[in-house]
Amino acid sequence: MKAIVAVGSGSFGCRRTTSPSACRVHEAESEPTRCAIVSTLLDPSDYFNAWYRTGGPQNYSFWDNKKFNDLVDQIDREVDPAKRLALVRQTEAIMEEDPPVLPVAWEKINDVWYNYVKGHNPYDYFGVYDVVREDTFWLDKA
Repeated sequence: MKAIVAVGSGSFGCRRTTSPSACRVHEAESEPTRCAIVSTLLDPSDYFNAWYRTGGPQNYSFWDNKKFNDLVDQIDREVDPAKRLALVRQTEAIMEEDPPVLPVAWEKINDVWYNYVKGHNPYDYFGVYDVVREDTFWLDKA
């Protein structure tokens, strides 16, 4: 916690920002940022490529790990679920040893609906950005 307070207060020579493009954790001058790592798919390949691969569109920390990139290439080609899971576990181990980001907080979002809104089950959603089928909802005000 002391490190987070030090970063927030500027003790490390950092500036606070909410600009994702300003987050550079592997440079001498890093700038804390706020962002959400989300995916529309349950497949880790989607967010591995977007958030962590070198040059990925959401790789705001500019993280670069050749072994990770090579494993992601293998994951993208592997069709055997057991072999693919083993490759995913290897990428997770790399991220444990060489973290691309340092998360300090998580948010909990509670869905609130009136009793007469039917046809949905928030427990079936994969995160808050997975609610794309609202055409299955209906109002039942009997």
